[in-house]
Amino acid sequence: MAMPAHQDQYNETNPRIIEMTEQEIDALIARIEQAIETGMALSTADLQLTLQAIHTLCAVQSQLHNKDATLRKLRGLLDIAVSKPQETDSAPDQEPLNDEELAELEARLKDKKAAQKKRSRHQKPKPKTIEHKVVHHKLTELIKGQVCPECGLGQLAKAEPATLLRISSHEPYEATQHVSEQLKCNGCGAVFTAPLPDDVARDGSSKQQYGYSARSMITLDKVGLGTPYYRSDQMSTYTGFRIPSSTASDQISYVARDTKIVCDELLIAAANGSLFLADDTSHRILSEKEKLKPDRKTGKNKLRTGVKSSCVISYHPDRLPIVLFNTDIGHTGEFLDSILAHRALDLPKPLVMTDASSQNTVTVTDVNVCLCLAHAYRKFNELKDISQFATQATQTLSKAWEYRDQATLNDFDGQETLQLHTEQTYPLLLEFKQACEIYLASDDAEEHSGLGKAIAYFLRHFEGLTAFCRYIGAPLDNNECEETLKRIILARKNAYFFKTEKSAGEFSQLLGLIETGKRCGLNLFDYLTTLQSDYSAVVKNVKAYLPWNFSQLAKV
Repeated sequence: MAMPAHQDQYNETNPRIIEMTEQEIDALIARIEQAIETGMALSTADLQLTLQAIHTLCAVQSQLHNKDATLRKLRGLLDIAVSKPQETDSAPDQEPLNDEELAELEARLKDKKAAQKKRSRHQKPKPKTIEHKVVHHKLTELIKGQVCPECGLGQLAKAEPATLLRISSHEPYEATQHVSEQLKCNGCGAVFTAPLPDDVARDGSSKQQYGYSARSMITLDKVGLGTPYYRSDQMSTYTGFRIPSSTASDQISYVARDTKIVCDELLIAAANGSLFLADDTSHRILSEKEKLKPDRKTGKNKLRTGVKSSCVISYHPDRLPIVLFNTDIGHTGEFLDSILAHRALDLPKPLVMTDASSQNTVTVTDVNVCLCLAHAYRKFNELKDISQFATQATQTLSKAWEYRDQATLNDFDGQETLQLHTEQTYPLLLEFKQACEIYLASDDAEEHSGLGKAIAYFLRHFEGLTAFCRYIGAPLDNNECEETLKRIILARKNAYFFKTEKSAGEFSQLLGLIETGKRCGLNLFDYLTTLQSDYSAVVKNVKAYLPWNFSQLAKV
């Protein structure tokens, strides 16, 4: 339907609502039809109702035209209540909370916020303030004890210094041409060249145009921030020093080459972790259309398509978390297999937290499977507006997070937290499981409805969803891994794709190193620069340059 010529005047987000019954609407339509047939005029009241209906229609059209309308917004605009089933699944009217209940609710919300602030698998380092240097400026023409040049009567004495904190900026890249004197022997032809300053020599070899520091900045811009090449290229033109996209790509490849030895050591250390969080998302590699890969079950080669970016976070009590990324034709389960293939044989079975997809299964070693309870919660939460059973489900499942927050506030260790979930959470979930089975067996259940599928998902994966009630240290959800995966999702939104498998591998390798360094509170610019400039020392003692050890090394 075409928009009115003067649509701006109908951008009324809250038109006046007039409630009418079906009989009243039918009567109004009949009077309008009669007026059309007889040529008689409508009454003033009928004209006002008709005008209000036109205004409402135009307001809806305006929102649809501006793509600013959702079903919930349209319901609110038209004052349409969310439909409820008319059977036992309808929600009863809730009475307002009294003062005691309101105070209890506020206390629970306060405790929840405190627990969320306190609970963190990795403590994010606080942002550092700008470290400013102090420069003193002395009076050159006046001294203490001198006669005041203003009045000629008093003497000058020491006063409180005037201060100014000036914050300035400079270009991210600085180009300096170094001209070294050379002497040449006219007998043997030997050439003697003046050495470069120590700081210049440390930033790269004499044949290297882009220093290690420039390479680190280019890497952090592209990989750490997800900035596409064309945007970095455009930004560099604003500062008068252009770095072409192809050049930036080459410099990142050099950084990936020099840091690979550390990333390989991180993968081996990650393999020996006690807990793994894993998830993936779709991606694109232009050069990778299809590939023959062995099937993990049958071992036969199978033509595969579909690129995935996988994220794995490895935890161990003796170190900080390690983050690894991989982008290729494959799933999270295959990436986990490639990591756990390096695992020591004498270690106990690790905990592996993923979603319920069959592609996430680990095949190279035995693991204790944990499934994300938040996935089950979301399935019911999407239906709570139309189903009382779904509302009760969200209330029951949310108890698990409340008990987790309680354990965090009370500083429970792993064993005490497990006992709390075993005694409090598991009976609730077991009772809810029985309620789900009874509901599915009833005549009112629709197996293929949204609620039916949510219940079936919970029942089918009950063991994995309740793993936190059986294993010490098992998480309830995979939220942290999903949050970390957004780093590569951001790059996908900005740059859309990788051109080659090599560029995808380098990006994934460096992003894992950067995310691991962030969790260790490192200055990532200094860290990447040091790994390049001290490459020979890194090769001799790579463990000393792992992110959680580098902070101690930097202090020496």
